[in-house]
Amino acid sequence: MTWGQAFRATGRSAAFFAVAYFVLTALLDLWLVGAVDWAEQAVSTVIVVPIYWAVIAWMARRRAGPGPGGEGR
Repeated sequence: MTWGQAFRATGRSAAFFAVAYFVLTALLDLWLVGAVDWAEQAVSTVIVVPIYWAVIAWMARRRAGPGPGGEGR
């Protein structure tokens, strides 16, 4: 499954994921108050982006249901 397919399979709009991404990064920014800008951006990218895509993939798998033979996808 490509990222585009996973994104569409969640049933959520692009706006939902855009808002979710900015909320996650804003929360991380609050946590990293006082950090150097480049370090903050690097940590934000390393922490938030994988979580963000993992949630999209999880939502797509959950919506897709079990695979052939009753196994998860």
